[in-house]
Amino acid sequence: MIQRVRSLLVPGLVALGLLVPAFGADAQDPASLFQFRLANPGARSLGFGGAFAALADDATAAYANPAGLVQLVDPEISVELRVTVFSADEIADDRDASGLGFAAFVLPRKKWAVAVYETQLLQVSSIFAGGFTLGPFLGSGTTGSVQVKNQGLAGAYRWSENFSIGLGISRFEGEFSSTSELAFDPPRSRFLLVRTTEDLDVSFNAGFLWNLPGRWDLGGFFRQGPRFGLASDLIAGPTSEVQPPLTILDSTTGIPLDLPNLYGLGIAYESKNGGMTASFEWDHISPSASFRAAEELHLGLELLVLRTSPVIALRLGVWGDPDRRPDKQVFTPSLVPMGFDDIHTSIGVGLAFKSLKLDLAVDQSSRVDTVSFSMVYAF
Repeated sequence: MIQRVRSLLVPGLVALGLLVPAFGADAQDPASLFQFRLANPGARSLGFGGAFAALADDATAAYANPAGLVQLVDPEISVELRVTVFSADEIADDRDASGLGFAAFVLPRKKWAVAVYETQLLQVSSIFAGGFTLGPFLGSGTTGSVQVKNQGLAGAYRWSENFSIGLGISRFEGEFSSTSELAFDPPRSRFLLVRTTEDLDVSFNAGFLWNLPGRWDLGGFFRQGPRFGLASDLIAGPTSEVQPPLTILDSTTGIPLDLPNLYGLGIAYESKNGGMTASFEWDHISPSASFRAAEELHLGLELLVLRTSPVIALRLGVWGDPDRRPDKQVFTPSLVPMGFDDIHTSIGVGLAFKSLKLDLAVDQSSRVDTVSFSMVYAF
């Protein structure tokens, strides 16, 4: 009897189990725990609701729009600390992340500037406490972690008095790990689906900044997303009676996990007395093996409430985080983020001394909250 069950069960699990990571019919795919946010680093940008392409006036421009680096006057060191708290629900917990979000050194000159930086796109561990069903097969008890870092070099050149261009190159490091439990007639036939990768990729970004008449600025950027290769193993579980425990039943390598390319265009306006700055940005998320195309809209406002030292600024922002899931009918076995349409609101405050700038921002939505603190020292 066991031999008969084995002959019928194992081929089905091998075929179907490799599809489970991308099967999102119940929105309970373990991949949904890994929510890649494509927002810019930095508390100033966060306070503007991410509408930063046409501003790009601090060190985070190296990532957001490198053309803006020529706006800096003195060499500076920039550091950001970021805390991200994902909302708890019935299927997941332990999804808080904190740490160094961004660090950079910028060396500006009269017509050019260079920057070296590191930013962390994501670092989070997850526990998937719910279950999903695929025909007669059941899944539950998933754990996983993901981390994506980026070290970059960016430069900018002032082409004319009112127009600058920028270019950067980035080295991405991706580490992913996820273990899902599958079962047929549990507990006699438990299996583990293990997905892992430690991969590197190199990509580039570019941008422009155009100072228009009437205190308007126009900025745009392109950011190439990295591509990682994922491995997937289907393993007989420790209580399996169908196959010897921990036997590898099937392995697949080179499964694509692509972060998408981004195009963005923004416009900003500063009032004549400099007391108010408004910024708008449109971002296009290109489709990839792991994402479908989507659009993001960002809007931000800054008011100077004190112009003596220290200068004090208040910021407000709003932006939409779209559902970036691939078509549910397309099985793509990868750790893609299963997003949801979400509206974010942000508020921030900035203090500017002669050589020191401090910025604090809070971004809130129904699914994730972010707190960012940035410090910039110019010398």
